[in-house]
Amino acid sequence: MRARLPRIVARDARRCGADGWPEDELLLDSANHVHLCPRAAAAPAAVARQVAGALLFGFDRASGWSADPAWRRLNRWVSSMVGAARAGNVAPSGFAGERGRRSPRWDLTTTLEATWLDPADESGGVSCRLMSQAAFVRARLAALSGAPVPAPRCTGFERWADLDHLADVEVVLAAPSTAMVGSLFGHLFLRLVYRDEDGATPPHLSRTVAFLADNDVPFEADHGYAWKGITGFYTASLHERLFLDAFREYAVTEGRDLRRWRVTLTKAERAALMTRIWTVTGAGQYAYFFFRQNCATLMMDLVEDALPLGRAVGHAGLVASPPASTLEAWAETRGPDGRPLLTFVPDPVLSFDHEARLTSRQRAELEPRIVAGSPAGARGALAEAFREARAPSPARRSDAYLRLASILSPANAGPPDDVYAWLRDSASVESHLSVLSNLQAEARADADRRARVRTARDELARELRARAASRGEATLGLAVGRVGDDDQERRMEGYR
Repeated sequence: MRARLPRIVARDARRCGADGWPEDELLLDSANHVHLCPRAAAAPAAVARQVAGALLFGFDRASGWSADPAWRRLNRWVSSMVGAARAGNVAPSGFAGERGRRSPRWDLTTTLEATWLDPADESGGVSCRLMSQAAFVRARLAALSGAPVPAPRCTGFERWADLDHLADVEVVLAAPSTAMVGSLFGHLFLRLVYRDEDGATPPHLSRTVAFLADNDVPFEADHGYAWKGITGFYTASLHERLFLDAFREYAVTEGRDLRRWRVTLTKAERAALMTRIWTVTGAGQYAYFFFRQNCATLMMDLVEDALPLGRAVGHAGLVASPPASTLEAWAETRGPDGRPLLTFVPDPVLSFDHEARLTSRQRAELEPRIVAGSPAGARGALAEAFREARAPSPARRSDAYLRLASILSPANAGPPDDVYAWLRDSASVESHLSVLSNLQAEARADADRRARVRTARDELARELRARAASRGEATLGLAVGRVGDDDQERRMEGYR
């Protein structure tokens, strides 16, 4: 790299900013000489670091690494209306240094600077925190030297990714829901499927990663949620959790089916995707719009980051990019081996509600056959017990199941396969009804708790206001008033 570094560094810049740097266009002249700001006194380490940063800035101007689309897509650099590039990633942690947020060139410069000048900590330093950026730098250095550049040991990533046991990567679509505006089009997330030591892939080993809108209060409590989501008020970041937690939220609580597609990736692409997920989870935050830049488009961008640039698919729609439509182009795209990039898995995860509706119909079809195959003396009581097993009242259904047990067992009533199928279907129905009952009980208990808290808060506020008035404590009165404000910052100021 030294052949492309500036040869002369002078401290003769005439216009300098408050940060001690000249404007970018004045930092290097046409001869590739560096012009830094005069400094009366500075620690040697600070002087050395600024010079190193300036030299690396000059190197990139000569080499053009930061102009590579592969670099610019890492922090979503795009050209703005005034011509200057703007980073789509708004997370400060997504950059190796504060100046990295100024431009793609400074992004690269501060990454190189931190890689070589900052001491590595237990986690491996910036090369293990911004692994995607570090991989780009290693690839470029390898191209310069003609020899591979070894990656640092990142033990935290190795434990988390567990690539040896990663069996599959799936794209999962949670069915649309009317619960909130943001779920009208469904929700898209990745499922990381892991195998155990026996080669099986039990659900409890799987994890999910998804982009979610960042919010300070629950969306259902924010009356402006829909408008904010449409106009880009929120940001979105990447979150990870166990698949069973996602299953409980979508399939059990919200009654949403989960449909799956397997992502066709090479071993290297799978490792690159895990590297990208690791990087973005700790250092990614993006503008969020319901229709144009949402959970689906951000997730597809994340997967594309792990693919060669020539395999980019794109997902923008004319008006909107809902989750289902973003999958269409991916399903039509072929990998290097000719297989589709996405392969539908014909085994959806049905919600408890959907499963209960299906099994309820199956149960109704089985009952006449069971009655017809039973002894004549038991048919009337059996038909009546079946009717009671569909009663709205849990007590009546419970009594009906007890009666069915006394009728079916001694009399050997009905074909055994039909009886067992009816019992399995009944278990599915009762599981769903039990979940609904528990959720309703939880909601009532939560509403009661919140009501008690509001009452206690209001009583305490009245006492504090009375105390402030009787003692002339204006500061206390002001604080109590701010604690009850709708604005979060004013509330926090009141608490302080």
